[in-house]
Amino acid sequence: MRIALPIYVLSICVLWTNSLSAGNFKCWTDDKGVYNCGNVIPPEYSPKGHDQFDKRGRKVESVAPEKSKVEREAILSAEREQEIARIKAEKQEAEDRKLLDIYPSENAIMRARDSKLASIDAGIKVSKNQLGFYEKSLQQAQKASRRIYHRAERPNAKEDDKLEAKKLTKHLGYLKDQIKRFKQNIADKHADKDKIRQDFEIHMKNYREIKRRLKRKRPARMATSEGEKP
Repeated sequence: MRIALPIYVLSICVLWTNSLSAGNFKCWTDDKGVYNCGNVIPPEYSPKGHDQFDKRGRKVESVAPEKSKVEREAILSAEREQEIARIKAEKQEAEDRKLLDIYPSENAIMRARDSKLASIDAGIKVSKNQLGFYEKSLQQAQKASRRIYHRAERPNAKEDDKLEAKKLTKHLGYLKDQIKRFKQNIADKHADKDKIRQDFEIHMKNYREIKRRLKRKRPARMATSEGEKP
């Protein structure tokens, strides 16, 4: 059974409860704006929401209209964005904790940077010594090459002279390769130093930003703690 009432006289529904079953009943608004009550909501109005009343005519629940497809998609999109933001915040917090565990102060960052740079400088010094050794060896071999090549190129050159010239050529190539390798090694180490400086500039920037974020959070936490005091 259904009762049609103007929407502005909701309270009058209570007077009609005797005409309904002794159990709970529902009220809804139809397409004409008429407020209807009954035990069963017509299927076409079910998605539009309704009010639930007990047998004494007291409203116990209001069921909201079903969301449209656009509304549902908007809600899902907002939930996804919130989840992405939550994951990003958790990741940022984990990275912050990791950085603070490694570098508890700005001085700790600078000490770590200087230690790495000093280690590379020690490697550069070793490489330069090796480079100097091979450059000196090359100079000596090049001086000897004039005499050895001269003997090997004579019309009556002995096989031993020719063999010695071949060995010298191979040795000169080896020395040049070593010089090239150590020069590249030194250049790479200088590039490593530049990279370390850049990395630690980022560490310092991140450290200071973390400290600023923690400082902004601290007053709110302190206020909460004070508010919880008896």
